[in-house]
Amino acid sequence: MLFIEILTIFWQGFCQTLFGIFDAVYAMLPAAVQLNKLASYFTPTGMMALYLGVPTVLVTIICGIAKRVINKAKAR
Repeated sequence: MLFIEILTIFWQGFCQTLFGIFDAVYAMLPAAVQLNKLASYFTPTGMMALYLGVPTVLVTIICGIAKRVINKAKAR
């Protein structure tokens, strides 16, 4: 009987620890998203988007289209 109570206490401690870890990770998700957004500006494309004041995705798409046009012009 004592062995079962000891296991129960260990199990509760383990579950509470996992709950605390997951709760902390969930609480930090908005900060992680902001850091990821900030880190995207430290690429050349991100700096150009920041300078122009447009989303990074738009500049990425424009750069991709420009590369394809340049490659097709070189092939001719």
